[in-house]
Amino acid sequence: MKNQNSLIDIANSKHKASRALKYLKADEQQAVSKYLRVKDKKMSLASYLLKYLIVAKTCTVPWSGIQISSGQYKKPCYRPKDPDGPGIEFNVSHQAGLVVVVANPGTSAKVGVDIVCVNERNDHARIDEKGFDAWVDTYEEMFSDRELNNIKYYVDAIQLEDGTEIGTDQLGELARCCSRHEPMHIALASGDSRYFSSGVVVEAKLRRFYAYWCLKEAYIKMSGEALLAKWLRDLEFQNVRAPRPNQSRDAGSSSGFGDVIRDVEVLFKGKLVGSVSMELQAFEAQYMIATVISPTTSNGSAFPDFEILDLERDVYPWATP
Repeated sequence: MKNQNSLIDIANSKHKASRALKYLKADEQQAVSKYLRVKDKKMSLASYLLKYLIVAKTCTVPWSGIQISSGQYKKPCYRPKDPDGPGIEFNVSHQAGLVVVVANPGTSAKVGVDIVCVNERNDHARIDEKGFDAWVDTYEEMFSDRELNNIKYYVDAIQLEDGTEIGTDQLGELARCCSRHEPMHIALASGDSRYFSSGVVVEAKLRRFYAYWCLKEAYIKMSGEALLAKWLRDLEFQNVRAPRPNQSRDAGSSSGFGDVIRDVEVLFKGKLVGSVSMELQAFEAQYMIATVISPTTSNGSAFPDFEILDLERDVYPWATP
């Protein structure tokens, strides 16, 4: 059995969540219903359905016979009644209506996943009030000093409204700007000039901030510890870039996925962590998904492509109340 990655857009689903609720056990229905906001109820429901679907397809267990359990650190898992049968370790993340699940057969490896939506919160108001550097400092307990400096004063390539791309080296000192409303000017190698607002630079930095956040959250979730873990600042990531987004998506296909970053290095207390693999992938314009597995598998890529699922097409045919 191979690792499985699944994604469902429950917020934009045309199917009523009430129909799907009957496919869960009574205690699971109660867990879903405790959420006050409909959006949160739907994401919790989708999380259960994806885990059920993976077990049904992977372990050939009837839907009604599936029991999702809690393992170490209360992480979801499937443990078959037959002790010699295949088990599955899960990790789940949801943000702004999207739910992602990674599943690893057996117990030999730990997996983690996180999804972020760059524009879900009103970060701009706080950045305008504090400046980007001071805003980043409010998260100083999450990142090392080197990461904080990298987030505040370094930026990936930016793209202007006319399509002109300006690389990191070309930006130079302009990359240190932390205000969204400064006029900027740059002379290109072609001899042309471009005038633009510093908001383009800060927006690229904000996306980069969430790239770091997504990677760190996925690693923490793999370990099973919460964001209050005392070692957060000792955990560092290098070679981090925000993957280029995909601006459009053909529903039901993988075309919503943008670039993938696969060469992120993990350090703990300054030393490289071996036998761990991470990926950071863009989805549509605003989402990024980080996945991590440890120890690294030896059978090729540790991360299969995410499968975009639909309730009616992919889940209900497997589900029996």
